[in-house]
Amino acid sequence: MAAQHAGGEQAEAQTYPIHTSGEAETPHTFALNAAYPNPFNPQTTLAFSVAVASQVELVVYDVLGREISTLVDDRLDTGRYETVFDGSSLASGLYLVRMTARPENGAGTRAFTQRITLLK
Repeated sequence: MAAQHAGGEQAEAQTYPIHTSGEAETPHTFALNAAYPNPFNPQTTLAFSVAVASQVELVVYDVLGREISTLVDDRLDTGRYETVFDGSSLASGLYLVRMTARPENGAGTRAFTQRITLLK
């Protein structure tokens, strides 16, 4: 899976790896955890939980609502995941991270948004 950046550039999957965090406990809820570090320069880690197998999107937007980067757009099994967002090519400022999960069991779409701050 490649991450898509504004302007059509693509980064290889290694740039934004998704992996389970190694915890044995299965999550019972969907969640987008606080980014760390935040504020960040130039990278921050975004951790999230998927309660049931779902189509998951994790997208970064600028404050005007323009899509900056799609970090995840894939079917994920139940588990805890994390990915790294690299803002080295972006200007300092406030950005929004939106996670959308569409469970395969038809339980309804879950959406979460959080602010992250890039300081250079």
